[in-house]
Amino acid sequence: MLVQRSAIVALTQSALMAAAVPARAADPASYAYVVLGQGSDGTTIPMARVVIAAVNQPCPALTAPGQPSVPMTPRANPNAANFPVTMCEAVYPTGHSYKLGSVALPSVSLTDPPKRVVVLGDSGCRDDSKQACDAKSWPLAELAATAAQQQPDLIVHVGDYNYRGTPGKIMLKGQPNPVHVYDAGDADDEDGAPPSPHKPYYSQNMAASTQPDTWAPWQADFFVPAREALAAAPWIFVRGNHELCSRAGPGFLYFLDPGSKLLGSTAAQHACPDQDGNSPLFFGEPYRIVLGRQAFAVIDTANADDSGVTYTAEYKAQLAAVVSSVGTVTPTWVVTHRPFWGVIKGAKDARTAADTAAVINDTLQGALAATSGRAFPGNVTLVVSGHMHRFQAMSFGGGRPSQIIAGTGGVALSKSFPEQHKQDPFGMTVGGAVATGVGLSEFGFMRFELGKDGAWTGKLKDPKDRTLAECASASASARAMQPVCALK
Repeated sequence: MLVQRSAIVALTQSALMAAAVPARAADPASYAYVVLGQGSDGTTIPMARVVIAAVNQPCPALTAPGQPSVPMTPRANPNAANFPVTMCEAVYPTGHSYKLGSVALPSVSLTDPPKRVVVLGDSGCRDDSKQACDAKSWPLAELAATAAQQQPDLIVHVGDYNYRGTPGKIMLKGQPNPVHVYDAGDADDEDGAPPSPHKPYYSQNMAASTQPDTWAPWQADFFVPAREALAAAPWIFVRGNHELCSRAGPGFLYFLDPGSKLLGSTAAQHACPDQDGNSPLFFGEPYRIVLGRQAFAVIDTANADDSGVTYTAEYKAQLAAVVSSVGTVTPTWVVTHRPFWGVIKGAKDARTAADTAAVINDTLQGALAATSGRAFPGNVTLVVSGHMHRFQAMSFGGGRPSQIIAGTGGVALSKSFPEQHKQDPFGMTVGGAVATGVGLSEFGFMRFELGKDGAWTGKLKDPKDRTLAECASASASARAMQPVCALK
């Protein structure tokens, strides 16, 4: 994934020029949005954020007719040279729509469950021989605009926002050859065999790196094309493997991660550890967002190796925490970048030379097996993920929740399916349970309608708002084996 350096350099130069200009009364809300986080006491807290295109700028205030203004405070910038912007935030009052400059942010309710939820994933642009960053090859801007037109009450991004700024190999100062960046094991079909996730550990954000994480690719890959959707609804932002601390982690933790001192006395803004240190990995703690009678349990699976059992103990502990936090009553979706159950190509059958199927993700499979011998409590009605650059939906027997994979938000799509997956609906054993499902390689986002008792219906929508697949679930109390989706 080679960076188109001229475009990035131009954006960087523009941002640096802006940094030299004194503060003016210009519209401060270049990119304004609301992110949902979990407070220290377990409550859900919405936070307004805005990116101002210059460093060390005064933060604006949120304003609404008849309401007191709400001052914003700056977040700690991880590296002002790499991120020549000011990031401001404030706890966002519920029940009213506030403005930041010319941008009207949505009214947020914590007592009403969302009626409509949009899920988008894997939205960045490769900008290499496999994908040009134009509207035809990379339709994120159109997808985001169409998603905003759905009038969602919540938008969930399941990770991988920044591709062009996260090449698989980088140059280090003083070394003649490129090195593989740590990626925790990525076994999605279109990328081939992943490099070892083990040492030597190389990071874009090491002192010797010539290609650190910076604002310009974040702006080009996410903030500019997603602008219409940013202010349409509150967001849950999930970290993907392209946002590992070895890649675009500093930007993710600065801009999108819900970690903030606004969440309570024991909370803090998260930051990547020293990438030249002995413990360079960051594991985000699971958290829970509750909106009325609907909950979303978010798990950071960025470090969960697809094709190994690395950090199984870490994810065993996280899954145990999730199972404990979701209880057995409130309908809950588990939201994660890497899927628990996704079907990819395995080794060829020696007798027939046909492609066999394999299940991604090995680390999460191991953690599930080690945790409780079952998947999730019965009130977990859906697991929604990205990572695999295609749409895939499966329903299971035995009380396991349905798995939907929506890694179709803009990055070059995978066209690679195992033989058992060539016809839809397909049926096979996935992670020890009988599954029926469908798959599709088309750009799109999921639009869900939530009903009572955890039941939901969904549509996979393309950039033109055409329906590509229709999905439905049973209620939490009557979950049963059924084809979760049908292709249109």
